[in-house]
Amino acid sequence: MVCKLQPIGSPCTSIGFGLERATKQLLQGVDDNLYKVLSLSPNSATMDDIKKAYKSMALRYHPDVCHDGSKKEETTRMFVQLNAAYRTLSNPWLRADYDYELGLRSEKSVVGNESGRSKWLS
Repeated sequence: MVCKLQPIGSPCTSIGFGLERATKQLLQGVDDNLYKVLSLSPNSATMDDIKKAYKSMALRYHPDVCHDGSKKEETTRMFVQLNAAYRTLSNPWLRADYDYELGLRSEKSVVGNESGRSKWLS
């Protein structure tokens, strides 16, 4: 499926007009810096670093792995934060928007090669 610019509320909300809204909805309930959630440096984190950190931490905090009932709620909350961090930071457009909001970028546009664009549009 190829997403073209759609009004907010369409299946392709995270692309086009609804990018900022989709980012904010994704981050609701995440109370920390997404880079900190994944234990990464915002200035040097590559896509591979993000993927490796997510996989490692997701295995540790997945609710099905937690056998201690008293920590179940905490691990579930952390797992939700990990998912939000990964979904935002692994998408070049959402990451650019998030970095702009943190003050790490002077503009919202994705810098560099757009070869990854088809990954998110199809």
